[in-house]
Amino acid sequence: MQKQNGSDLVDRIDELLKARNIKRQALCDSVGISLQAITNWKTKNSMPLADTAVRIAEYFGVSVDYLVTGKIPCPYDTELDPEAVVSRIILLLQEKTGIPEWQENDALYLPLKDIVSKETLSNWRCKRSIPDTQTLWNISSALKTQFQFLVTGTTVLDSDYNPHTIELARQYDSLIKNIDCLYDSDRQIIENLVSRLFKLKRQIEGIDYDFNKPEGSPWNKQADPD
Repeated sequence: MQKQNGSDLVDRIDELLKARNIKRQALCDSVGISLQAITNWKTKNSMPLADTAVRIAEYFGVSVDYLVTGKIPCPYDTELDPEAVVSRIILLLQEKTGIPEWQENDALYLPLKDIVSKETLSNWRCKRSIPDTQTLWNISSALKTQFQFLVTGTTVLDSDYNPHTIELARQYDSLIKNIDCLYDSDRQIIENLVSRLFKLKRQIEGIDYDFNKPEGSPWNKQADPD
């Protein structure tokens, strides 16, 4: 577990304030804390209460993990590069609006105004927060691009993606990884249980699963044609 450091937390607060050209007093007025409280966190290396940290994080649009530790856990099984994701979003916005990013025109972000803010994109780019699946799906829909392209930079032929199937794929991948970490005896117990469940299922669907054959996995076995 990473040690929490009140002095570093205040440094991150000041960095966020500077990036937004906001004074400490404005933050204090908005989240209901005193200037002295921030000074104490810095000089005494103490931490704010949990609910205070949440309010401050929400004020800046960053994660509590980032505010407290300077890092954020990645919820994706594969490493996600938020900076690269934002770069792809910007390129798609430029194509859609015809506005180059260097002009810093807020109109560039209008196609996504009901989905994600310019500030949130900035937080993703600086890795202060991690994009969530639903928001990325909504962005890909609004920009008429594939979800996979937004996340990885590559495209697939099958564009029938939605948050539900994406989450199922992630859970399946996690399941396989967890099973591979088990002792052989425990893994065998699970495989036997799954085998019995699929044997019951085949009585209804007429699908024959044979775990003793390499091609007999229930994940890829297809029903025999009539």
